[in-house]
Amino acid sequence: MLPQGTYHPRITYNLYNASNNELVRTKKLFKNAITVIDVAPFRRWYESLLPEGKRGGCVGQEGLLDLLKKYAKRQKTAKMYPDLEVQFNAGRFRFRTWTEWPCRWLTAGGCT
Repeated sequence: MLPQGTYHPRITYNLYNASNNELVRTKKLFKNAITVIDVAPFRRWYESLLPEGKRGGCVGQEGLLDLLKKYAKRQKTAKMYPDLEVQFNAGRFRFRTWTEWPCRWLTAGGCT
């Protein structure tokens, strides 16, 4: 199940970079750096998939049965790794960057 849109995560900080500790201090993102990102966009998407995450909204009786069937089907397959669930509840993900251009770099504040 993939998200149906584009969610831009906010990079909180760099946790580790194997090549140089200076890159961690200056928040430069290179290949294989481990960063911590904000989980809010993913949480909004994940909560929109299950009925516990829905707030308000009124659906007609004919649409309600279809929604309940859809949610029941999603709940059967909605499993999360325990380590990922702990990070999800804490509000941060540890994330490894996968970039193909090591000469291009970003900072945690945005593009440079």
